[in-house]
Amino acid sequence: MKNAMNSISRAAPVLTVALLLTILLTRGAGASAVPGADAYHESVAATIERLPYKIGDWVGTDIEVPPAAQKLLRPNKLMQRRYEHIITGRTFNILVVHCKDSRDMIGHYPPNCYPANGWTPAGASEASFSLDSGTFGAREYQFNRVADGVEQRLRVFSFFVLPARDAEIASDYDAVAAASRDRRNTGLGAAQVQLLGGESLSAAERREIVEEFIRALAPVIRVIGEGVQS
Repeated sequence: MKNAMNSISRAAPVLTVALLLTILLTRGAGASAVPGADAYHESVAATIERLPYKIGDWVGTDIEVPPAAQKLLRPNKLMQRRYEHIITGRTFNILVVHCKDSRDMIGHYPPNCYPANGWTPAGASEASFSLDSGTFGAREYQFNRVADGVEQRLRVFSFFVLPARDAEIASDYDAVAAASRDRRNTGLGAAQVQLLGGESLSAAERREIVEEFIRALAPVIRVIGEGVQS
């Protein structure tokens, strides 16, 4: 079972070539220049880079990002990291992608990416998590596929972070689409966070792990949500 789970972890896709081409074709007029945006983007990238490699009993290893993703998605920062629990051997993947232009996020979310890589949707549900003094919504997706005669399952927690007065954290893609229609908001960009794993665990166990990773990701979420301070 562990080998099967590890193969799922390694196979979890970031983007497909077809999806990347869709993103490339949907880019329109340039985003509006926002004073202070360059410094803001540098701060976001640096904060993502500082995400700890050790989170509790989890130890992370970076996963190489395909050159095609870097070239076509044009991320300000794209980080994939595989965390392994030093006691249980369980694995969880973290994917954080931040784009300077929110339109570059078009098409990149689980209902598009994973079916394009052979995964069949098997349900989705809303989840709520605490951050600082409030809560925010995320969406948990389930996917299945058969590879080499073995049925595989995949769980993905996903949410978007956009700069706003009080930070906008959204569970679905509609918030990114709305931001992409505003030239100023487009120029500040958007981020997506995905947490992948826990297929064999109970809902309570899976949630406990996701909450642990969200606490570690809190500085990343905050700096993205703050945007440019006037």
